[in-house]
Amino acid sequence: MSTENEQARHHRGGHPKLTLYRILVIALTAGFGLWKAALSYRGESTAPTTLDWLYGVVVFLLLYWLGIYEKYALHNMPWLFEDDYLAPVKKLFSQPRQNPTRSSSSRLD
Repeated sequence: MSTENEQARHHRGGHPKLTLYRILVIALTAGFGLWKAALSYRGESTAPTTLDWLYGVVVFLLLYWLGIYEKYALHNMPWLFEDDYLAPVKKLFSQPRQNPTRSSSSRLD
């Protein structure tokens, strides 16, 4: 069962907002995976393990605390947890495109 708060977070279509916090989680996770894959591909053995420990402890705790703050805070940081950064992108791509008409002089015969 979803609560009213969860329902309020969703846009039409059932998709959640793409907040800066969620962008941060996605970027850090993707960056970690790509960096670890690149180090492993180069044959490194110590660096990926060190990266696991650093990411696993430091970044996880940071994201965990931010997640708790998002859930229980009194919306002190709307730029991090409430503003939807996907909406401007959707507006940009939903605008009708104007195709320039080709003039007869530009055609190759």
